[in-house]
Amino acid sequence: MADYKNYLLKRFKWVSKIYDLLCAPTKNIRKAPLKLLPIKKSTKILEVGTGTGNISIELSKHSQLVFAGDI
Repeated sequence: MADYKNYLLKRFKWVSKIYDLLCAPTKNIRKAPLKLLPIKKSTKILEVGTGTGNISIELSKHSQLVFAGDI
């Protein structure tokens, strides 16, 4: 199990760099809807399919309770 975990971590580090570059053109488009949400510091937010966590990072600027997960 530890070998598989290490394998996934290495893969993620490699893929995440490419993923962020590919998603860069749509970065502002994906963040735009966040401005429409009534988010307070106490708002609980769950993001599923987080990817590299860019949206969760943005959400954490507005709420102290952001939970994120991905495979």
